[in-house]
Amino acid sequence: MIKALFFDLDGTLLTSEKTLARSTREALRACRKKGISLFIATARAPLLETMLGWTEIELNLFDGGIYCNGACEKLHGQTRYTFLPAAIVASCVKAVQAVPELHLALQLKDEFHAFNEPLADFAYPLWSIDPRLCVLLGPEVVRQTVKILIYFENLVDSVTALPLSLTDRCTHDKRESGERLSDRSGQGAANHKSPGKQIQKY
Repeated sequence: MIKALFFDLDGTLLTSEKTLARSTREALRACRKKGISLFIATARAPLLETMLGWTEIELNLFDGGIYCNGACEKLHGQTRYTFLPAAIVASCVKAVQAVPELHLALQLKDEFHAFNEPLADFAYPLWSIDPRLCVLLGPEVVRQTVKILIYFENLVDSVTALPLSLTDRCTHDKRESGERLSDRSGQGAANHKSPGKQIQKY
């Protein structure tokens, strides 16, 4: 017996106009009547009210969701975040600084954002971002990052590919950071009774 279903949004549940078709709504309601729990699984942030104009009618079709490529989980009115390793975030920020006109956005806990350059005024509504939820890009935000976006132009209208040198560097730094974290966690296991707490420090 099927107990739960997970749905992607773009290219799956949503039409080309980014709406839920009537037939889709009816199918989702039919699943709920059978006792099947419904969940969203998307790279989008949990801002569907502003991104897609959803109301309680649409939101109540689902029991929860996984957002931000898995970094944000919503279930039973509670939200849990999984943060990227601070060393990797800091490495990406540094790499972007070396490329002129390249932009970086850090998506943070509670839908705050930090940018290396302010968005153009017209881009805020396209990103579904409240400018008041934008904070300065500083050392403290790298510990609360759930998603990194690196792009040219304003992202929503970008047609410029990222340089391969940048992607190679970020991948290399990510691999090195992972190795350092692995080494540190091993030391924590050897020196502490609770290695999980040791890992959380990094």
